[in-house]
Amino acid sequence: MQITDVKATLHRIPIEAPLLKERIWTPVVFTTVNTDQGISGYGLTRAAQRHGAKEFINREAAPFLRGKNPVETERIWHELYKTFNPRAQTGMWSSAVSAIDIALWDIKGKYYKEPVWRLLGGAQNPVPAYVTFGLKQYTKDQLAEVAKSFVARGEHRLKMVVAVEPENPSVDAERVRTVREAVGEKVELMIDANYLFSFNRALELCKLVEPCGITWFEEPVYQNDAHLLADLRRHTSIPIAAGQNEGHRFRHRRADRQSRRGHRPTQRLLGGWLHRSGKSRGTGAGFQFADRQRRRLAASQHAFARRDGQRMARGISP
Repeated sequence: MQITDVKATLHRIPIEAPLLKERIWTPVVFTTVNTDQGISGYGLTRAAQRHGAKEFINREAAPFLRGKNPVETERIWHELYKTFNPRAQTGMWSSAVSAIDIALWDIKGKYYKEPVWRLLGGAQNPVPAYVTFGLKQYTKDQLAEVAKSFVARGEHRLKMVVAVEPENPSVDAERVRTVREAVGEKVELMIDANYLFSFNRALELCKLVEPCGITWFEEPVYQNDAHLLADLRRHTSIPIAAGQNEGHRFRHRRADRQSRRGHRPTQRLLGGWLHRSGKSRGTGAGFQFADRQRRRLAASQHAFARRDGQRMARGISP
């Protein structure tokens, strides 16, 4: 089997969130890899440098990939790395290769008639999952209503966005307490600041919400600074998670030694499935989350953004 064509396109995906009148639009780079046996694979990334990622895939990666065997995913990843990124830069390259690698694994799963999670090792089935539900656009009452609706549907792991006002953590603390009171103590609750807090404001929020039993605090400080994450970890009982936007596993190793209790790699930003899991640590359909007490697999279900490859392949207007 050989790759015959690789095509990347830009799209804006409409997300309809409960209780919100306005749609939320998210840009993606959608990649299709075709083969001479009629099997096609689909991958995507949500790169900040999406135009650069699209052009790299179409102008440089596509000619390089034609004629290669798509099921040789590890060989292809390393050839892309050596040819186009020998100095291990992150950013656009990692995002573009993520989309390619995901598409190749899609082909591999279809070719072998096995789900990708099983080809990656299948360490645990089912995999514990959580729902990202707590959008900044929600009022406190809306947060409580949406949280309770997910719990009523059987979800018991929820994540909400914080840093609504990055210089005033008390606003987030009120929102977190509102959700905790709405769902009760048995539901796991995570928070995510998306890099928006200074160290002092992140620590302030930690102290305000520690009584709420937070499962982890994700990406709490500017630039995912490993030293600041380490300081924060020493000053709070809340487990610290980070790494969603790191471009290489090497960065994960460095940060892991210094700062974190939890890994949050994202295969569409880190360079794909191979680079996300590492050769010695297949994570199946999830990521490895570690704190002092346990190691387990988990996977995130971003509840409002799930769209299948066929829909995007049919073409949502860029």
